[in-house]
Amino acid sequence: MVKPQDYSSDQDRQGALARILAALPAGTPILVSACLLGEACRYDGRDNGLPAVRALADRFTLCPICPEVAGGLPIPRPPAERQGQAVRTAAGEDVTAAYRLGAAKALALVRDRGIRLAILKAKSPSCGRGQVYDGTFSRRLVPGDGVTSECLEAKGIRVFTEKDLPG
Repeated sequence: MVKPQDYSSDQDRQGALARILAALPAGTPILVSACLLGEACRYDGRDNGLPAVRALADRFTLCPICPEVAGGLPIPRPPAERQGQAVRTAAGEDVTAAYRLGAAKALALVRDRGIRLAILKAKSPSCGRGQVYDGTFSRRLVPGDGVTSECLEAKGIRVFTEKDLPG
């Protein structure tokens, strides 16, 4: 099992991801946040499509997922943030169960497809890795991981974000 690692800087994470991608054989499956591939599944109904993420499809098999939608949340939906182990909307609605279900579905996809690497959306309460919003809806970031990232890393899946993609 691959042990997840923390890196002291963004440059360390970018270098690590660049090395991993260079070493992977063509066709290797990679789990990717669907919004990064241009799917309009963000909480506000928009996407976070990035050419650098879509370009990975030239060499790898990209397996998209939006854990929030997979967990049963609608598009659009109220924004939510982690508050400890819970995930709540600004109105206080506890949506933790949907986030956990989405994480479980992402883990099932990873297991079914033999995926060992994920590139997920930074800062998201589902997909964030290393930093997430602090739960006060003040746009302040704190160290932490999204529910899905935390779940995948606990099972030995290497999780990076789009911010870790090499230059």
